[in-house]
Amino acid sequence: MLRSLLRRGSLFKPPTLFCFMKLRKADIGKTAKETLGFFEEHNIVSPSSFNGMFGHTYFFDTQKSIVIRRANSEHGTTAIGCEYWIQGVGNPLNIKINPSLSYYRIIVKSIDLIDGYNRFDESDFMNDIFGNIPQERTVKVKDIRALMSDLENLARLA
Repeated sequence: MLRSLLRRGSLFKPPTLFCFMKLRKADIGKTAKETLGFFEEHNIVSPSSFNGMFGHTYFFDTQKSIVIRRANSEHGTTAIGCEYWIQGVGNPLNIKINPSLSYYRIIVKSIDLIDGYNRFDESDFMNDIFGNIPQERTVKVKDIRALMSDLENLARLA
C-alpha cells in the first residue's frame, strides 16, 4: 500500500496537459499506481467521496501531488477533476468524473500509444515538444469501480 506524505497546500500549476519530458508507458503506470493508493488512502468509493476535498492539493512528496477541483463540463454540468502533477514534468494523468452525465474520462500523455485509449487529434497544439501524445478513454458508467479497474490496468504498465 502506498504510504504517501500528504499535506494540504498549493503547487505551481502549468497549463493542463503540458509535459516537459518524454513520458513512457511505465511512467503512466507509476502515476496510476500512486493515484490508486491515494484513492484507497482517502476511501474514494463514489463521486461523493470527493466532498470536502475540492480546491486542495495533496502532496506525495516535494515533487508529486494530486489536485482535486471542480471542473466545468458538457451541458452545463460540473465534473470532478483529479489531476496528477509532477513538478518540472507537468500533468501526465488527468481524471474527470461527471456523476450527472454518468461518465468518467482518463487523459494521459505518453510517447507510447496505450491500448484502449484514443489519440487526440493530430494537431501540433496537443502534442508537446517531446512527442508526448495526449490520449483519452471515456466510459459511460455511474459506478466508480470501473474507473478503479481502468487505473489498475494502467498501473500494470509500471
